[in-house]
Amino acid sequence: MKYLFFLLFPVLVIGQTIPRNYTAAVDVILIGGQSNGENFMNSSIYGNPSILWGQRMCDSLEASEGWTEAVPMLFAQAGKGIHKRSDLIDWHPESVGETMDVFMSFVGSSINEQGVYFYPSYYNSLSKAVRYRAMLWIQGETDAAATADSEAYYNNAMKVFASIRTSLREPNLPIIIIKLNDDIDRATATLNNVRAAQELLATNDPYTWIVDIDDFDAQGADYTSPGNVHYSNTGLAKILTRVLSVCRTSIF
Repeated sequence: MKYLFFLLFPVLVIGQTIPRNYTAAVDVILIGGQSNGENFMNSSIYGNPSILWGQRMCDSLEASEGWTEAVPMLFAQAGKGIHKRSDLIDWHPESVGETMDVFMSFVGSSINEQGVYFYPSYYNSLSKAVRYRAMLWIQGETDAAATADSEAYYNNAMKVFASIRTSLREPNLPIIIIKLNDDIDRATATLNNVRAAQELLATNDPYTWIVDIDDFDAQGADYTSPGNVHYSNTGLAKILTRVLSVCRTSIF
């Protein structure tokens, strides 16, 4: 067990040299999934004091791995599942108006309100190539809310991950899944379906890892409120430590 834009600009694939018209590369960690992905980018979104955990992760990896510039790039949106829908925007590559289409088509140079992430076109405009290093995937609460969605989680996740890797031209993009906690506010059967699927993804895909947080107390300090699915800064700090451990021991 291994315990992130259709671009109008060239993408630097890991292992390639920097194209001649670029002066440097920016190492990007994608923060993917749903609301807790946004939470990891800036914890103030869900009632915590503001801490930019994604940037802290990148700063730490920049220092330990010798990268020149590392940044998190938000690839998450609140409430989005990975189930296929004809009438609902989500992550599934076959859904109508799916969320990933929005991210893949966005080539603007804007930054978020905290200024902690840029889109690839911004770096390209500075003659810097974007090099995707890994994706942190914090998602599954929505799919754990319905039996059919939870039972299809494994197959849907395989399609979503393959689509992301293909779109970014990174067939071996490392993906780190934050496993759903075992006592968040979801029915036991559907929650366990998603948790088992996440374990299986990490077992069957050599480029996917999983971070276990079953020691978190969903009624206590690791979440913003009892039974909630949103992590507090206490929980996010633990996730950061565990993700960095996986990065350093197994990926980079």
